[in-house]
This record gives sequence, C-alpha cells and structure tokens, in this order.
Amino acid sequence: MRHPLLTLHRSVLAHLRTQHEAEFGPVSPGEFLQIVINGSAYRWLSPLSTLIAAMFSAGTRDPAFAERFLPLLQESPDIAVANGQVAQVVRD
Repeated sequence: MRHPLLTLHRSVLAHLRTQHEAEFGPVSPGEFLQIVINGSAYRWLSPLSTLIAAMFSAGTRDPAFAERFLPLLQESPDIAVANGQVAQVVRD
C-alpha cells in the first residue's frame, strides 16, 4: 500500500507542478513545495498527504499507543499475525 500511495502522491504533485509552471513560470522543487504547503490552491491535497504521513508513523512512535499495543503482540498470536500482514501490505 505504501508504494502505490507514494506513487499517486508523486504523480499528483508532478502534474500540479506542470500546471503551475505553465501558468506562472518555472519554480524550483523547494519553491513548489512551499507553494503546496502554504498556498490555499493546494489545500485540497492535504488529506492525502496527511494519510500518507499517518500511515508511516503507524502509531508506534506514540508512547501511549506503544505501551498498550506492543504487549498485545506478545500476548495474542492472532494480533501478531494480523499486525504482520498489515506491515507487509504497508511495505509493499
């Protein structure tokens, strides 16, 4: 799931940059990133960006989540297997 989402995000940004440069002229990658982050015209893209960021932080960086979730991996084989399957999908 990770690779398709990143590919989609990259493709959307590349297309939007091409459109932006056709209208306003060339910009550097850093300039375009600032336009996307700070500009209201691209605010609609925020949910996709947020979803991707949330997927890759995966909760384990949150101490409260990790404190409760990680022991469950040790206690329940079903949870451990399901977690492994999710991790595999995210890596692919």
